[in-house]
Amino acid sequence: MNTVISSAVKTFRVAPPSVEARPAVGHDVFISYSTKDQAAADAICDGLQASGVRCWIASRHITAGAPWAESIVNAITGCRLLVLVFSENANASKQVAREIGIADDLGLPIAPVRISDAKLTKTLQFYLTSSQWLNAQGQPLERVMPDLVTRVRDTLGVPPAPTAAPRPAPSIEVIERTPEALPSAAPTTGPAAAPAPAPAFTNSLGGCFIRLEPGEFMMGSPENEIGRGEHEMRHRVTLTKTCLLAVTQVTQAQWSALMPTNPSCFKGNDRPVETVSWDEATKFCEALSRTEGRRYRLPTEAEWEYACRAGTTTRFHAGDGERALADAAWYEANSGKQTHGVALKEPNAWGFHDMHGNVWEWCFDQLGGYPTLPVTDPQGAIVGSSRILRGGSWNDPGRCCRAAYRNGDARAYRRNTIGFRLALDLPV
Repeated sequence: MNTVISSAVKTFRVAPPSVEARPAVGHDVFISYSTKDQAAADAICDGLQASGVRCWIASRHITAGAPWAESIVNAITGCRLLVLVFSENANASKQVAREIGIADDLGLPIAPVRISDAKLTKTLQFYLTSSQWLNAQGQPLERVMPDLVTRVRDTLGVPPAPTAAPRPAPSIEVIERTPEALPSAAPTTGPAAAPAPAPAFTNSLGGCFIRLEPGEFMMGSPENEIGRGEHEMRHRVTLTKTCLLAVTQVTQAQWSALMPTNPSCFKGNDRPVETVSWDEATKFCEALSRTEGRRYRLPTEAEWEYACRAGTTTRFHAGDGERALADAAWYEANSGKQTHGVALKEPNAWGFHDMHGNVWEWCFDQLGGYPTLPVTDPQGAIVGSSRILRGGSWNDPGRCCRAAYRNGDARAYRRNTIGFRLALDLPV
């Protein structure tokens, strides 16, 4: 028997608090893993969160300077289920052993996902005998994620209501806009064809949102497009879910209303917040979700391009040439080497500003190759080291601001050319 994990589980015990005494941290699932399995743990966390399951994972949710052990205990006692990323690394991890021990003391269900061929210790057999294992060894995680999502959601039942009383729902207002007619060759359906004005609302930070209706479009670029990249292979995408998308990038005023510091290089309340990492953008989404009792998130790459194109098939939503781009974007040729206030340039046909230029926008997806066949509601690659960036920035040439242009970087990367835009899921 593995004495490392056995002794650690036996000696690390906490008195199980009552349900009423457990701290509410706003998450359903705790992800337990060895740091050597970080990529797999992140992929599992992202897959669960994309399905509406709120996850806690140490790499994202322990802030700088916070006591590690106390944060871990509070997170486990505040969650309703533990997902174990099991491997030979987890088998030898004292930290994983402690987390399993705490979960067992609290009576939490444990859902193990085996990612490598490691022999289960007798101690783990004791704790996990009633668990249904998911076997992901030797196959891509995306193949087992649907099964894991189903099991987790079935175990949790109906997600709990927010523990803190949400602020009153933002007032709803109608934005009068008449979508431009689609070009005859545009293989797109959705909001552009809708005859009625699109409703939107303003949230507690003053951010305005427009409905992004379901539809189809051709994602990527044709082979003869000027500036085309090798990873822009054209393919048909169908989006089946309505969401709300912010009219502008998140501003510094909106960021500062929730976050302790403003990291931006070019200061200005109406300018987009920049020099933020993917993790920091995600934390902002989570903070705003807790404040309002809604589910804010980063848009998927497909949602972003769909909204950017607004029914068009040209290089930019305003046309093919850079003269058209200059009317819609702050980029290398007209920015004066700095960001500018949001919504100063012309919006696209669906009412979205700054989809090209000003700052790059983080998307939810991990960077990966495009599929060769038509896809529905794509979420990007399951495993990867980079997150998608879209739209170009004040410091980029026109070719990098194209609707199809794909960029990406590590989730912790920050630069004064990078910001983000919010998406908001409608109530179920």
